Amino acid sequence: MHGVFTYAILELLQGNSDVLSKDETVSIYQLKSYVESRVPELPN
Repeated sequence: MHGVFTYAILELLQGNSDVLSKDETVSIYQLKSYVESRVPELPN
């Protein structure tokens, strides 16, 4: 079981969001933005 921070990162990197570009890269700024918006939405 992962914490919500790790869960959000894994969710992003596994392609379960529309943040990844076509070449499957994500910038640190995209990661930061996604985690900041996604973590509050997840149940603890």
